[in-house]
Amino acid sequence: MSEDLSKHSEENGFPLGAKNSFYFQFFNTASFGCILGVPIILFFKDLGASVLTLGIISSLAPLLIILQIPASRYVEQVGYRRFTLNGWAVRTIFIFGLVLCVLLPQSIDNHTRMMVALFFLIGYNISRGISTCGFMPWISQLIPENVRGRFLAIDQMTGSISGLITTLLITGWLHFYPQKIGYAGIFFYAAVTGFMSIYFLRKIPDVPIVQSPEKNQPIRWKELLSYPPFKKVIVMNIVFHIAIAGGGLFWVPLLKDHFGKDSSFILSIVALGSFLSLIVQFVASKVIDKTGSKPALVFSIWMGISHFMIWSLIAAKIIPLNLITILVMQITASLAFPLFVLANTRLVMASVPKEGRSQFFAIFSVAVNLTLGILPWFWGLGVDCLKSYDVTLWGHWHANAYSLFYILLIFIFIYAWILLLRIEEHQSMSTEDFVDELFVKTPKEAITRLLSRRTPF
Repeated sequence: MSEDLSKHSEENGFPLGAKNSFYFQFFNTASFGCILGVPIILFFKDLGASVLTLGIISSLAPLLIILQIPASRYVEQVGYRRFTLNGWAVRTIFIFGLVLCVLLPQSIDNHTRMMVALFFLIGYNISRGISTCGFMPWISQLIPENVRGRFLAIDQMTGSISGLITTLLITGWLHFYPQKIGYAGIFFYAAVTGFMSIYFLRKIPDVPIVQSPEKNQPIRWKELLSYPPFKKVIVMNIVFHIAIAGGGLFWVPLLKDHFGKDSSFILSIVALGSFLSLIVQFVASKVIDKTGSKPALVFSIWMGISHFMIWSLIAAKIIPLNLITILVMQITASLAFPLFVLANTRLVMASVPKEGRSQFFAIFSVAVNLTLGILPWFWGLGVDCLKSYDVTLWGHWHANAYSLFYILLIFIFIYAWILLLRIEEHQSMSTEDFVDELFVKTPKEAITRLLSRRTPF
């Protein structure tokens, strides 16, 4: 942290200018949510893509994060801010290629259209994979550790607000324009918000680079990987994201193929999840720096287990797909995945030393994203192979590709929980105290402040 940034801080304890990161997050989420989220999956699904193809598409973003490894050697020479800005600008230009792809003449068949779209997606994700190398070390150095959890929570809340607004806009847009012109509008929206995110990214303060005394020596990747606190976090994350790679892929084809739901219905579920996530992130922002990361991670994993169990029961036709089950399912998801991302990011930031920070973050990002990039291929192939398999067990349970794979995800999450228990974190509460803070003490304090007309931030 530079001396100037330490002395001149805003009322909330963040360095001056750091709030521009929240504006950046708002527009950045609106942009990449269209390109890497459900809309792109729906676009390819409407073009006739198989589950395996959807798995390949889902894997592009995390798989190409591997480019952080060679990029991490140069990011500190260029500077975190400049490196990230250049990559974001190139990335946004590729979005216009997707707009042109959608607007190709009607004589172009869907297979060709998919190949052209894949070309621009690959270009988008290559530039993204390189440029993201600079962002995490930049923010880690900019934000003091004592307010880092709160900063991350507000940052995620901003993303959730953006995701909710964007999802509602896209849902209404596709309702009136469900054909290709509808997707052209979505991708154009992604390009415009992408350039808006760059505007605010430029306004985030730069930070001095912490150079290693051995900066001219080859990077000793093996020693970085064997650093004990970091190694435990990496292994737990790999196992956790093996399940996430499947859980984030299954539900769209399940709702479309097994339940015949349209795109508007699916996007409505996404909007509900964004709204509930926003509430969880708001409450978590009050407690995460006080309770520590580990109890939040334990709680989030068990909520994830509950979430996958509900999906498995729905796929097995034990419980119906209705408003009640959707609400319960999204509540468990909101208590699991946004909370995990918040606590996990905070834990990773605390587990790496200042020297070699770019390399540590690159290793972490590549390890997680390679898992998210490779596993959807296998999950998608497995679902396609078992597409016609449907056997009724015990008179009620429909053993099909989706119900069986969700059960497998539950066991993977249980193993991630076992690995998490082996991670040490100083000054963290028990999981029971965390739950009490999250559901009792913090909401009570928020209500008291509201009644007293005090600002909750």
